[in-house]
Amino acid sequence: MQKSEAYSILGISPDSSPEEAKKQYRKLMKQFHPDLNKDADAERKSKEINEAYQVISSPEPEENSFFPGFHGFSTISLEDLFPFNQQKTYFNSPLILESNITFAESVLGSTRELKYSRQTKCTSCEGQGTVSDNNSCAKCHGKGKFVSSQNGSVFIQTCPACHGKTKKSPCQPCNKKGTVTSEVSIKVNIPGGVKDSNILNLRSMGHYIGSFGSTDQYADAHLRIHVAADDELSLVDNQVVSNLTLSLKEALMGCQKTVKTVLEPQNIVIPPRSKHKEEISIPNFGVNKQGSHKIILNVTYPDNVDSLLGVL
Repeated sequence: MQKSEAYSILGISPDSSPEEAKKQYRKLMKQFHPDLNKDADAERKSKEINEAYQVISSPEPEENSFFPGFHGFSTISLEDLFPFNQQKTYFNSPLILESNITFAESVLGSTRELKYSRQTKCTSCEGQGTVSDNNSCAKCHGKGKFVSSQNGSVFIQTCPACHGKTKKSPCQPCNKKGTVTSEVSIKVNIPGGVKDSNILNLRSMGHYIGSFGSTDQYADAHLRIHVAADDELSLVDNQVVSNLTLSLKEALMGCQKTVKTVLEPQNIVIPPRSKHKEEISIPNFGVNKQGSHKIILNVTYPDNVDSLLGVL
């Protein structure tokens, strides 16, 4: 590969400084590194970028070498592309939210609107905590860089006049933190079958944790569910379970009873000669209206034999 072609691939001019070449190389590798870009052409493009950079950075006998070339493509890691100070973790603690639901909602599922505060990226400083002041450069108008596009890709070139040098001052809106407090309102679908203290993961709805390339990254938020206990009903797997007390006469003769469910009360028929701990099932009254409601019969017996004979 000729140097002229290498400069073209990196999108920089032949008079660019080694620092500018290195900066542009890292920029492109962030865009096309196979671990970050899953496009089919990304691996080929990244190898081409790597080769172009090595051609530019290789020392020549007749010229002074400003800096040694990078190692082979296999040694380039995500840590190389994203220095630690660019992967700043703003909040180590996860955002924990709470929601109270009824027992029936825990069985059938429900929707909750959550309103809460989280830390989002400060748009004034782009999450850096500092802002660049105008450096009075006439060539780049104080921006320190030029933005151009080639073959659908966007390239950022450091201004050759001021070498991108800018003054930094603390960002006032975020007080140098890089984040600001924002109010969030979202609707969350709570699935049927959740238990008390279960935690639902809300993807990317937590605090801002940094930016990778042009993508802002947010941590997940965690929603802890509190289910109100029901005195009569309980949940076992995908079945609602309850107990129904019958007298011995009702069990032997059969009867009709009205029982509580997670929907509306239901009239059920107790067949004659029902036994103690026998179960009666109401289909489609369990989790998500697909499981069943299991009713366990508790048959009580008279205290004395005379009463028992009278029933018989």
